[in-house]
Amino acid sequence: MKVAIDVTMHLAAEYQKELKERPLRTKALTSASMGICGEILAHVLKKKPIYTVSLRRVLAFGVFGGAITGPLMHFWYGVLEQVRTRDDKSLTPMQKLFLDRLVLTPPFVALTIFALGVLNGASVQAARSNVRATYFSTLFMNWRVWTFTQWLSFNFIPPQFRVLWGNAVAVWWNCYLSMLSA
Repeated sequence: MKVAIDVTMHLAAEYQKELKERPLRTKALTSASMGICGEILAHVLKKKPIYTVSLRRVLAFGVFGGAITGPLMHFWYGVLEQVRTRDDKSLTPMQKLFLDRLVLTPPFVALTIFALGVLNGASVQAARSNVRATYFSTLFMNWRVWTFTQWLSFNFIPPQFRVLWGNAVAVWWNCYLSMLSA
């Protein structure tokens, strides 16, 4: 047990070091890894043999996480920390939550559905059609799952760990998206 704790502590220290030295790369790689984990978990939960996992789907979730989600969230959280109110104060956690849920989320959900469709081999027209067919149900599910998650994030998670926190929850969210797009 001590070895497991020591290894965990070492990995956590290395992660923090990488986060401090190369925050964008670290968050992108973490998001890619969690996207891959979510896709594989969805496959396992569907009770399909692991050897039938689609490499294309796994890579699609990994590429989307690494190229879009990780970098976008890195910059988004940075913007939320920099925005000032009229009286030159930082935004409150509730103001950040409001902006996150109503400004970022609607277009990000559409982008997610569209990009994952294209990355999975759908035509642009088919991906657009899928956005039209699934957008509102996915957006409403996002608001159900992520509003509380983001409330916790803005109230209790230090800014440098918000992408990591989101990635931990995103394993399950990616699993949901994978099952939706199967």
